[in-house]
Amino acid sequence: MAIDKDIALVEYLLRHTRTGAIKWEPTAETRAEQYTTSFKGKYTVIINSSLDVGCWLDLKDTDNRNLMTITASDYPPVNDLFSLVKRASLNVDAAIDEIINDIPF
Repeated sequence: MAIDKDIALVEYLLRHTRTGAIKWEPTAETRAEQYTTSFKGKYTVIINSSLDVGCWLDLKDTDNRNLMTITASDYPPVNDLFSLVKRASLNVDAAIDEIINDIPF
């Protein structure tokens, strides 16, 4: 169940990922598609997606303790965040620009 603070974190991440203020990196995880970013040298946010579970977000501390988990079933915009993070992390827009700018008309 998502509480107001959990929702506020997801909204913060959405807003600042859209503007490019938050940089996400893919992880080496193989069981789920996963991206991560860090805050204040103390906290790590990991967003995940897998076919069997869907999308979810974890907030962890420096000891790798899971402080919070919010799933897309708790708060559906987690799906939007995952899509946005993936797109930004993998430079999808740049790839599309490169393709469509090279096509002669």
